Amino acid sequence: MRSDESDLRKNFSIRKSSKISIRDADISHYYAAHKEDFNQTEPGYHLAAIVIKIKTPDPSRGSGTDSKILWLLNQLNQGEDFSRLASSFSEDPNARNNGGDLGSIPESRLQEVTGAFEAISKLKAGNVTIVRDRKSNENETQGSSTYIYKLIEKEPADRHGLNDPRVQQSILSGLRRERAQLLVNAYFETLRNNFEIENYFAAQLLGSATR
Repeated sequence: MRSDESDLRKNFSIRKSSKISIRDADISHYYAAHKEDFNQTEPGYHLAAIVIKIKTPDPSRGSGTDSKILWLLNQLNQGEDFSRLASSFSEDPNARNNGGDLGSIPESRLQEVTGAFEAISKLKAGNVTIVRDRKSNENETQGSSTYIYKLIEKEPADRHGLNDPRVQQSILSGLRRERAQLLVNAYFETLRNNFEIENYFAAQLLGSATR
């Protein structure tokens, strides 16, 4: 995907996410269909994230990725809102929608990601840490990512009912992410279809004019 389309998707997603309305009935229906997902048999970590894609570094100029991460950390240290930075600068749509809120992630899933559990399990609520994926540990190449994680809350193993505010917030964030992505996809599909139709009629007109 070209960078200009990527930027359009990012900006469109940010604008539309804030306008998506989720009804109480939507949350109730989701909970009823996914009750077992909230039977938390192990500790969980409610996280938010800013994801930065790693670019191949230029030896003469250093890594632009590292500069961006340092700038973001400096902004956070100065009291800038994490969710605003995630919405504006995260390079992953799932981590960009809803201010980077990823919902609750089970401990076992974090342990599958090299370095994630070790770093996140030491955090206190409100603190942030940096985790690089496996590829970036081996070699900074395109396709790898660096994650700035914020721990919102550690959650004990328990069954959470619909009256639990954490359950409602988790469902709300997930539904907003899904609907925002559907809106973005539908918007750009419409743009592509209109572009193809315009090109079709332009080609017909050009063909008629040259006969």
